Amino acid sequence: MGRWRTQEPSANQSRPRRRRKRRPSLADFFRAAAGGGGSGEAGDPQGEVRTSAEAYAILGLEDDSSLTVVTRAFRQKLKELHPDARDGDRSAEPQLRKLIAAYQYLKTIYNWGEDTPPPSP
Repeated sequence: MGRWRTQEPSANQSRPRRRRKRRPSLADFFRAAAGGGGSGEAGDPQGEVRTSAEAYAILGLEDDSSLTVVTRAFRQKLKELHPDARDGDRSAEPQLRKLIAAYQYLKTIYNWGEDTPPPSP
C-alpha cells in the first residue's frame, strides 16, 4: 500500500555541495611560515632572484634550458633539500626558499609565452 513513495528530496540532495579548499603553493607556505607578506623586505624570497642567469645558476642549469629541464632539476633539488627527506632537518630552508624563488621566476618567464627567456644583462 504505502510501499512506493513519491520523490522527496533526500538529505544528501538538499545539502549544498562543499567546495574544495585551494592548495597553497610552496612559496605561499614558506612566505606564511616566515611571517612575510611580500612587502619587499630583505628576507622576501621573491626579491632574491633578479635575473634569469641567477635563477639558472641556483638550479644548476645552463642558460636557455627548456621548461621541462628546469622543472626536472627543480624537483630533484627539492627532494634533496626538503626537510621530510632530511629527517626534519630544516637547516637547508634558506637554500630551499631560493630554489623556489628561482623556479617561480623562470616559470613566469616561460608562461608569458616566450620560447626562451630574455638574455641577462
